[in-house]
Amino acid sequence: MGDFEEQSNQPAVEYPSLIERGEAPIELPQPDLTGIAEGMYPKSDMRQLGRTDRIQARAFGPHVAQRVEAVFQQRGPASAAAALSHYCELGKEILLEPSAARQLRALTSSMAKSNQPERFFQSEVRPFLLRLVPHARER
Repeated sequence: MGDFEEQSNQPAVEYPSLIERGEAPIELPQPDLTGIAEGMYPKSDMRQLGRTDRIQARAFGPHVAQRVEAVFQQRGPASAAAALSHYCELGKEILLEPSAARQLRALTSSMAKSNQPERFFQSEVRPFLLRLVPHARER
């Protein structure tokens, strides 16, 4: 019982990459909402200049949904639309398929134009975000 050299004729098991499993870490800069006036909402609530969130790629949609909901509560609909637009652009550059990025951009635009943006977010945008799946991008 000497050497434990592996002499297997079986092919090596290939595991999906971190990106394929959605476990690749990504950094998302938080939106700067200080320039958006929302009446009585204090501008300092969402001022996160230079701050980033580090998440797994597969958490992009749920993370964005949570962030936009927080902005609705703290700042109001104009800031929420700006935050969603910010994350839409980041997603387009980082991990969304082109068709998903276009769809999210259209939903963002529709939410901004809606006379009930929070209801539109809850019924249309949030479910879309929760279904998003990261797409491995060629660099």
